[in-house]
Amino acid sequence: LVKGGRLVTIWSNVAFVHDFEGEQLARFDLADGAPTCAVMFPSGKFGLCYREQVVVYDQSGFRHGDVMSGALGEGFEMYDLAVDGSGKLWAATDHGWLFKFKKPGKVEYKVRFTDYSAISPRLAVFDEMAFITFDDRIKKVDALELKAAVAE
Repeated sequence: LVKGGRLVTIWSNVAFVHDFEGEQLARFDLADGAPTCAVMFPSGKFGLCYREQVVVYDQSGFRHGDVMSGALGEGFEMYDLAVDGSGKLWAATDHGWLFKFKKPGKVEYKVRFTDYSAISPRLAVFDEMAFITFDDRIKKVDALELKAAVAE
């Protein structure tokens, strides 16, 4: 994760913060253990995924707490998070749902990107176009187009 001239690295249950010269600025243990995914917010804080929770930390190691509990619904096992160019948070779950958030925890809309299990999805978003990797492929998803189709 990169923000403001700093690189944040998560290694199991430890976070490291370095500048671009390689100097270690911070090192701290993650109270919740090893996360399954991570995302850097525009503020420089970062979110770490633990089941249905996304726990926010700042780069000094302060744990702000959960910002997403319950927002993704139930029944999923894995998901990934991404922030688009306008700073909006997105999530893709292994049950085939793509979420866009107004802010963390507040869903703006969700669309179905596949009808079958998307094992260990990984997500990147550019504008409203999502790129989701799963099952050894990359699926390009026009979220606005899917949203419009559902509305009809």
